Amino acid sequence: LTAEHLRARVVAVKLKRATFEVVQRQAVLSSRTNDASVLTAAALRLLRGEAPTGPLRLLGFRASHFEAGAGADDTTLAGAGQIRIDTFLTTASSSSSANTAA
Repeated sequence: LTAEHLRARVVAVKLKRATFEVVQRQAVLSSRTNDASVLTAAALRLLRGEAPTGPLRLLGFRASHFEAGAGADDTTLAGAGQIRIDTFLTTASSSSSANTAA
């Protein structure tokens, strides 16, 4: 997020238990941030609130509801404040090609 000059407002966790039961929880932060310690602390609070017992098949974390900070490229964000998939794929493809050529 820092490299892309983005700050997130929502943090979510997703748990898939061995029984395939899926639990998702999200929290809205008091302010947008790209601070990894703040995002991690929020995700851990959500996880502890679920107190998962037994084996897990999946544990996921996501941040969303982005806002561009100073230095952000206007083409990175769509109208809803999310990164556009076509922009992401184009950027990823360009980075991959550059890494391969180097």
